[in-house]
Amino acid sequence: MDEIRAKKWSRLIAIWFLLGSVIGGIFYLLTQLSIIEEEFSLYEHIDFYVDFILGLIIFYGLLSIKPWSWKLIVIIIPLSWLFDIIYISQDYQQGVGFVFAMFIFIDVVILNLLFTPGVKKLFNIQNWSSFKWVITPLWLSGAFLGVNDIFGALVAVIFSVSLFTGLKIVRKYRESTS
Repeated sequence: MDEIRAKKWSRLIAIWFLLGSVIGGIFYLLTQLSIIEEEFSLYEHIDFYVDFILGLIIFYGLLSIKPWSWKLIVIIIPLSWLFDIIYISQDYQQGVGFVFAMFIFIDVVILNLLFTPGVKKLFNIQNWSSFKWVITPLWLSGAFLGVNDIFGALVAVIFSVSLFTGLKIVRKYRESTS
């Protein structure tokens, strides 16, 4: 039963990556054909190509239950958000943070699913538990971006610090009761 559920989650994540690649590829194609008017920097051109290719590779790897695809996602998701947060901080526009926050939360859910025992067993993953720490900073950055767009930077900082502190308290409580 656990393996069936793990395969379903794996397929769902694979479809998410395929959709991201296809939609991103279509958007990029429409801009290159001047159907949608948008100017891209060199970084954005490279980002579209890399995202498209990685999405297809991850889709294939997840459907084929390849251990390298699990590892690739666990490395790629935090790296991509690091670059994206740096990118949006250079040209921040109101509302962008909230949109990015939604995608960060989806990636946090994906990472949580990938670290479940059933999915790790399906992909024959061992000794990668130390990488699970990336979930908390991603989650906090998503919360910060979303709250920042709605209430401003000061409230976002206070909220994020409170959230981080609360998470540490919950973890200590779980460790002390187990």
